[in-house]
Amino acid sequence: MDAGLGVQVDPDLVSWAEGADHRPDAPRTKPKSSGPWGGMLLALLLLVLAGIGGFYLGQWSEARRFVIHGVESQLALEQLAWREGDRELYETTLDPWSTVEWRSAQVFEFVTHAPVRWEGRMVDLLPIEEGRRLQVTVEISTPGSAGETSIRFYELRGERWLRAEP
Repeated sequence: MDAGLGVQVDPDLVSWAEGADHRPDAPRTKPKSSGPWGGMLLALLLLVLAGIGGFYLGQWSEARRFVIHGVESQLALEQLAWREGDRELYETTLDPWSTVEWRSAQVFEFVTHAPVRWEGRMVDLLPIEEGRRLQVTVEISTPGSAGETSIRFYELRGERWLRAEP
């Protein structure tokens, strides 16, 4: 059939284009099978990825426990120093790299008010500066008081979390 442009057009294509029911059948190809090894390789890959994810999740959990235990230990040590009125013990809970002014203000408050019995409970913990510094929300209560919330900062010095200036 001539389309008017000197081009020969296949009559089957013309009838298909005009809406006739005749459509060429699509070639039938069978999907390539990867055989029994494909499923095993996929399962092995998923198993390896799950193992790696589990390992890192375990490492993260262990690091979080280390941080929480360290801060709770420092709180307990600070409470003991306040209860006993032990200035030297209290000074060991403060970061020696904090400014002299901040440390002096903390020691002055201690000397002026200790001995005092108080309980501190960590409410929230936010790692900052790549986890070397923490912002910790502590709920502090004394006998006969409703309690108050305090935001504190801790720096990792060696293997201890020491209270640091904001």
